[in-house]
Amino acid sequence: MDSLTKLKGNILPKVAEVSLKELVKLKEKEEKYEKRKIRWSYTTIAFVVAALLYSFYVKMYGTGYLSGSPIQFFINDFWMKVFAISIAGSFFQVHMMDRKYEKAEKEFEELRTEIIERSSELWSDPEQWNNRHIVYEVFKETYDINLYHR
Repeated sequence: MDSLTKLKGNILPKVAEVSLKELVKLKEKEEKYEKRKIRWSYTTIAFVVAALLYSFYVKMYGTGYLSGSPIQFFINDFWMKVFAISIAGSFFQVHMMDRKYEKAEKEFEELRTEIIERSSELWSDPEQWNNRHIVYEVFKETYDINLYHR
């Protein structure tokens, strides 16, 4: 947001400033959900690896064999139940974060596209229109938001 305050004045009209602030907020929201989705994905993988290590090393090498059927092993063992619930819960979180990420990405892209399409309205003054590339460059460098084209 500091970059926006530097651009005020003849370069950035008030209407464009409000739209661009909202665009930055949506970009941050999108990145937040993407990071959460990745974190939950790693957590799910960690639970699966822990469950496999537990089943192979503790059960297989501890007793030398699996007594009974493999299904009975999963049903009767307390830690396998804990791993199954943890894997299911973390997988659910990945799914939820993915849905939130896709929604945030869609909102961001819609606003970005609207700003690009309405750029002639947002920068109506000829001087501002000629200097809008400065705003575009700042957004590309600072926020990694491309406003040049869809």
